[in-house]
Amino acid sequence: MIKPKVLLTTFVPFGGESVNPAQLCGELVHSDIAQIMRVDLPVSYAKVGVAAAQAVENVKPDMVLCLGQAAGRQGLSFERVAINIDDAQICDNCGELRCDLAIEPLGKTAYFSTLPIKAMINAAQEVGIPAWLSNSAGTYVCNHLLYELLHNFLDIPCGFVHVPLVKEQAEQRLSCGKVTQLEPYLSPESAAKGISAAIDTAIASIGL
Repeated sequence: MIKPKVLLTTFVPFGGESVNPAQLCGELVHSDIAQIMRVDLPVSYAKVGVAAAQAVENVKPDMVLCLGQAAGRQGLSFERVAINIDDAQICDNCGELRCDLAIEPLGKTAYFSTLPIKAMINAAQEVGIPAWLSNSAGTYVCNHLLYELLHNFLDIPCGFVHVPLVKEQAEQRLSCGKVTQLEPYLSPESAAKGISAAIDTAIASIGL
């Protein structure tokens, strides 16, 4: 029996960070019932959609799951919606700052995730990993990526999960004065355990 292919996208570090917890987590995600095909994407408004589309064309996945970093989150955040706007206070890795700019000028206002996210949340929680539903993927490159994928590949089940910082990263952000108190963190191993369980549940729910 041919296993379904899952394209798992992760991001390289950004914002002056030396690591990206989504990337660390993604390297550990596994499945006994699916082929996990991981690709790192650039933290760039201009490049991420093109890179993601190329990955979809190369892999021809049955499902796409994107992972990104979200400081301040206490567990895995399964995103419900992507909105048609780029608007952030920090530049991307190419030095571009976007403010109130539509991702697709003629596109829909928003797209909902096409994955069974509540079942995926339950699966992560059942293996002991904190996880919940999020109604905002932000307005940075993470949201941009999810919007572009849903806009261009609505026939492929697709969604996004935000991953908390890792411990060393949270401690470094505090020690260098980037924040005034220690932010929540989760180990890459724990995050990967939750994501792996969620992927297997999604595959079963979708019937791949």
